[in-house]
Amino acid sequence: MRVLAALGLLAILVAACTLTIETSDLSGGAPDTGPDTASCEAGSCFNELLVVKQTDLAPCGPSSTDALGCRQKIHDLCVARNPCCSVGGFGPVEYPNATEATIVCLAGKAYTAPSTEVLGGACTTANLGSRACDAAVHLAAKKRGFATGILQSVAADQTMTVVGIGAPDCYPNPGVPWGDIPKLDAKCTLSTLESQACTTAVHRWCSSDLIALQTGFGPVAVATTDVTVICLY
Repeated sequence: MRVLAALGLLAILVAACTLTIETSDLSGGAPDTGPDTASCEAGSCFNELLVVKQTDLAPCGPSSTDALGCRQKIHDLCVARNPCCSVGGFGPVEYPNATEATIVCLAGKAYTAPSTEVLGGACTTANLGSRACDAAVHLAAKKRGFATGILQSVAADQTMTVVGIGAPDCYPNPGVPWGDIPKLDAKCTLSTLESQACTTAVHRWCSSDLIALQTGFGPVAVATTDVTVICLY
């Protein structure tokens, strides 16, 4: 009788339980190509290097002159890929081969501000995607309590979207000897600061064995003999 009672209880328990197995990522199943929707727990989001197809970044390209269009495209791609953690991005910081590009997706705090917050001096409405305006955005973000800020887009009404990055996630480097930067891409010179070569050189400087961080942005300040770059963890 006890054996029959035990078997009866087991049958009830089995009937009451449902085992679900996720097979989409197993061999033979459909691959998961959707956005990353993992929970946004504190401390779970980080800046991330991402290799993508160059065709997915148009109008961005090795010789692109549409700085704002490129920023918008990378911002949108990063946010779409990981809406939980990525609030924007920048790059490309490298072109590893003829068909791919390396971009940086940012985990910071996005905010909007009127472009008048940064306009003045060398930064104008005509060059909001330039190094001069990057320097102005950097200074404006510091006044807001961030360690730096990276411009993402400018709307028709001249409202900017900026990613503010706090000190735990980046390391501003003032006083970097200018001569150290061209060593990492000879095409980067003081007269070609807007070029892809300088973007790549700063990335390589920050990710070198000397600094050993993931990547870098800038320069956000330029003097005759030194520059300020932002390295990111």
